[in-house]
Amino acid sequence: MKTVRVRTWARFVAEVERFSRTYSAVTRTLAEGETYTIKNRVLFRGQADASWDLATTLERRSATPFTIERYIEKALSAKNELETFTGQRWPVPQGDKLQRELSNDLHKAFADLPGYEYLVYLRHHGYPSPLLDWTESPYIAAYFALSENTRKSSAIYCYVERPQGSKGGVVGQPEIHVRGPLVTSHRR
Repeated sequence: MKTVRVRTWARFVAEVERFSRTYSAVTRTLAEGETYTIKNRVLFRGQADASWDLATTLERRSATPFTIERYIEKALSAKNELETFTGQRWPVPQGDKLQRELSNDLHKAFADLPGYEYLVYLRHHGYPSPLLDWTESPYIAAYFALSENTRKSSAIYCYVERPQGSKGGVVGQPEIHVRGPLVTSHRR
C-alpha cells in the first residue's frame, strides 16, 4: 500500500486523476505483437479519521471471526420478521442448500454470495456486516472523509482489483471481492 498525503483540494484532484490514469487500464502485448487492454474499476472509500482501520462493521463489533456460513445463518434469524414488516422477499438458501452452495466452490460463493441483496439490506440498516462500501466516485469518498468538522487527518482509500492485469492472494489471508454496482438495495 502506498500513502500519498495532500493538503489542498487541487492536489487531491490531481492525485485522483494520476491514480485513475495509471490504474484504470492495463495494456499488454502478446507474443504476436498484438496488444489488448484490461479495464479496471478504480474504487474509493473515505473515512473521517485516518487512524481508523479499513475494517468492516462486523470486524469492528466482533472479536470472533465469522465464517460466511455462520454469518449468513445469524443474519437469517431476523429474515422472516423483516419480510413481514417490509413486505419484501429475499430468496436466501438455508440449511443443507446453503451449505451446498457455499461448499461447491468457495470462490464461486463469493462471486454469487447466497442472499447478497438481503445482506446488503441488513448492512444499510446497521446490522454488523462483512461488506465494506466503496464508490467509483472519489468525490463521494471525499464527502465521507471530510464531512465531519474535525482536526484529525482523514483518509481516502483507492482500490484496484487487478492493478497489473491479474489478481493474486495468499491462502488463508483476508480477500476483497468486488460486487455491484448493479445490486438491488434500499434506496438509501
